[in-house]
Amino acid sequence: MAEIWAMRPPAHQAGARASVRPHLLLATRAALVRLKAGGVVMEQTSTGTGQQQQAKVERSLEATLKKFNEAFNRLDAKEVAPFWADDGTLINPVGHYGNGRSGVERVFREDAERFLEGTTSRFTITGARKVGDDCVLLDLDHDLQNAKRPDGSIGPMNLHVVLLAQKKGEGWQWLDVRPYAFLPTPASLH
Repeated sequence: MAEIWAMRPPAHQAGARASVRPHLLLATRAALVRLKAGGVVMEQTSTGTGQQQQAKVERSLEATLKKFNEAFNRLDAKEVAPFWADDGTLINPVGHYGNGRSGVERVFREDAERFLEGTTSRFTITGARKVGDDCVLLDLDHDLQNAKRPDGSIGPMNLHVVLLAQKKGEGWQWLDVRPYAFLPTPASLH
């Protein structure tokens, strides 16, 4: 994990601080510690073509994600927050950090008021990796309709979400969630 603490700003940002958002580095470190705790190592499978094979997802996880999607579309922060573990974390696409259910509730409420009002969301599992005996690292597509885009226009928007889920009894809870948007491919310089 030394590489996390040795991060440097890009050369084109002369004088930039190495840690603009130290809580993001701490959250990333915490997620890595969770993955390595007790010698737990992520299982990786391969199709033989260099691409990751999608892990089988339990029906109970699919059911929990469906319930989450329904609560998310109601934009009720008090209904969404209990999907997280007591010490779960959320970092939204603009970098706001929520730690614990109350922190997640605060960040989600801000997002609901600023970005999500009038939207409809659909989360789709696009990949999964089993982590130890009780966790799954999910890749999700998050399709939003009627979203407030960064340029101020309204329309569809696609995000990607990385979600670390942990099985608790018959259900699942979110440990760490990171929604983000992919950057557009820059024009060729040559």
